[in-house]
Amino acid sequence: MRNTDNTVSIIATDVDIEMKDNSLAAIGRKYAIASNQIYNIIPTLLETGSVSYNAELVKVLTPVMQEKISKCGKAITK
Repeated sequence: MRNTDNTVSIIATDVDIEMKDNSLAAIGRKYAIASNQIYNIIPTLLETGSVSYNAELVKVLTPVMQEKISKCGKAITK
């Protein structure tokens, strides 16, 4: 997103997808869980009871980049 404060945002939304057994995604999830167990990593639960979250990366633009994208789409007010 192009923000009105001369920044851009990249939004990442965590989605819990349904996976087929033995798919690469399912195998990767098993490895992630196993590594947490091996290294005794206990994820901190959020208020929702989940350990996953959404994220926003905000980057301040240089004056040159601000000018270049100033006419691209509508800026979003944060």
